[in-house]
Amino acid sequence: MIFKRVPVAFRDDLLPHTKIFYALESIGKLDAMHTKVFNAIHVDRKRMLDPNEIADFMAKNGIDRKAFLDAYNSFSVTTNAQRANKIADAYKIDGVPTVVVQGKYVTSPSVAGTKASAIQTMDYLVTQVRDKKL
Repeated sequence: MIFKRVPVAFRDDLLPHTKIFYALESIGKLDAMHTKVFNAIHVDRKRMLDPNEIADFMAKNGIDRKAFLDAYNSFSVTTNAQRANKIADAYKIDGVPTVVVQGKYVTSPSVAGTKASAIQTMDYLVTQVRDKKL
């Protein structure tokens, strides 16, 4: 079974957040920085939209500034960010977390009613797919 995280930018002006995800992934620092970036955006209320501001944040957290900016501005990161938005549009994702199983079955707290129900639904779908019943 493969689990793949896909960042979702619900508005075009938040595309830099998606690019942060893919830039960190491309330089092998996603696991080390994911929580720090999340907290910077959602707890400390940093906008993290300007590439220089983002690179400064990365440098303060031990990430090579130039390596980060090179990745952030790369064709592959830009392509991955655009692809993530197309995936979100294709699945009509309206909130996070949303889980898509086997590329067909979508669940989320807004679909299932609660987070607990979404987890139960996800477990059910995974089991059904694994047992080849779906």
